[in-house]
Amino acid sequence: MLQQGSGVKWETPFALKIKKMPAAIASGDSCLDGGGGYSIKLSFWWHLAFPVKLVLRTLKYLPNNKDKKLISINVLEFFTVIINYCAAVVVFETHVIMYDPHPIILNLTDNISALNWTMHACKDFLIGRRLACFFCFLLIDSPLGNNFKWLSTVENKMTDDILRQKLQYRASPSDPLVFDYSSLKLKFSELKTCCFFQPDPELILLIWDIVLNERWPTLSEVKVLKQQGLGKLTT
Repeated sequence: MLQQGSGVKWETPFALKIKKMPAAIASGDSCLDGGGGYSIKLSFWWHLAFPVKLVLRTLKYLPNNKDKKLISINVLEFFTVIINYCAAVVVFETHVIMYDPHPIILNLTDNISALNWTMHACKDFLIGRRLACFFCFLLIDSPLGNNFKWLSTVENKMTDDILRQKLQYRASPSDPLVFDYSSLKLKFSELKTCCFFQPDPELILLIWDIVLNERWPTLSEVKVLKQQGLGKLTT
C-alpha cells in the first residue's frame, strides 16, 4: 500500500481519464514457449523466448497444478501486455510521435483473463496479482496511458506468426534458439520500417523473478528501472 511519503503524486492527469482517440495500437500474444508483439504506428516489434525454467512449468510439461508449480498461459499473455506497454513508453520517450503530453495507447490481447487483469486486477492467482502490482507501478507517474481491448485470435495473425518463429527450431526447452526473423519482414511488409524492441535485461530479470519465485515487486525497484530505461530500439 502506498504511503504519503512514497514520493508518488496522488493525482492523475485528466487527459488520462477521459475517453480519447488512442495515439497508437499495440498487439501481443504468447504461447508456452515465448511471446511477441508489435505496433505499426509506433514502428516496433519484438519476440522473446521464455527461459527453460519457465517453459518446464507450463502445460507443455506439467499435466496439472497438483504441486502448485504450474504457470498458466494467462500469466504469459499478461506478460505480452506489459512488454508492449514498455516498448510504447520507450518509443514515446525517444521519438516525437505526436504533440500530446498525455497520449494513450490501445493494448490488444486475445486472452480474456489478461484483459480482465489489466482492467480489474487479478483476484485468483498469486502470480497474476504480483504481475498486476508490477504493472501498476509502471503506470504510476507515467505520462503514457493504457487502454485495453480484446482481439480475436483470427485477427491476431501477425503476432501469431511472430510467435511461430521458434516452433521450427525448439523441439525441447534445452535446444539452442535460432530465429529467421528475415522471413517475417518478407511476409509482412509493414514490419520493414519497424525497429526491434529489446527489453532491458533488468526488466526481464525482475519479471521472471516475480513469475518463477512469486516475489512481490517494490515501487523503488520499478522506479529505478524506469529511470535507467525499460529497453532500446534497434534496426
